Amino acid sequence: MVSVWHDVMKVSSVANIVTAAPASTGKTVGLNEHEIVARNWLAALEHEVVEKTKDPQAKEIFEMLKEKSEVVLPNDTGFSFIDKHLNSKAIRVLPLLPSDKQYAFPLWQRFFQSDIAAAFVSDERLVVIKEDAPTSSVFKGLILVHEGNHALKYLEHPYTERSNKVFSEEERDTHEFVARLLAKIGGAPYEQLLSSEVQRMTTTAKQTTEGMRFSSSGKYHEELDNIFGPALSDSERYKREKLLWLDTVFHFVDKYYTGTSEEKEGVKAQFLLEIYISQGMREPEKG
Repeated sequence: MVSVWHDVMKVSSVANIVTAAPASTGKTVGLNEHEIVARNWLAALEHEVVEKTKDPQAKEIFEMLKEKSEVVLPNDTGFSFIDKHLNSKAIRVLPLLPSDKQYAFPLWQRFFQSDIAAAFVSDERLVVIKEDAPTSSVFKGLILVHEGNHALKYLEHPYTERSNKVFSEEERDTHEFVARLLAKIGGAPYEQLLSSEVQRMTTTAKQTTEGMRFSSSGKYHEELDNIFGPALSDSERYKREKLLWLDTVFHFVDKYYTGTSEEKEGVKAQFLLEIYISQGMREPEKG
């Protein structure tokens, strides 16, 4: 999402993007609606991911978001701080609610016009989460841990811009991390579903002059509801199916691609990069 923010910066100065907001009106004891949403997503990460998987990396991300983040609010020129005295936290969390469609800021409009569920905007140390459709707690937790991992990596090694190669390699590593969490939460039933999908892909994956091509099954796997609990919306079904598809592709490459380990990891990264380029989230590099 870095390039998206750079596009927005062409029409908005930093001074306009970050402004002070009035104190919370507080629908629930001092918390406004955006703060409540952020708290719920963080609780989902803690209870549905950290506690269920006992994964140390997931726990580190949760602790980072709990201790080093603050909620900010979207507006027409970017975002604003709820309390101007809190502008010292390492990470900002910005929930986008349906009511925020009123704001003309190009990046927020782009979120609402796409199927992007969340993103980390490194320019502003900003984790954006879109609360546009009912989503189960377990998948809120998985979405947040994905973007939280990007935020944590940024804090460890800050950057201003990265090549497509570096970007896609971190995306690959983050997707593999989330896939491990999926396997831990889903257990044997998920592993069985994944295995059957990898086998299916042996008949649909194609090698072209432009690289490997992997087709999805084209349908929602109802088994996911049995494994993780019912999806609460079509939007969540799409997100679940996409995670299963990505996991299937990665396992297929590991099992069937005839190349070195390094080459297999390169295929995965290139596969993800092509997705992000097709969605307009990255631009092809010249030369």
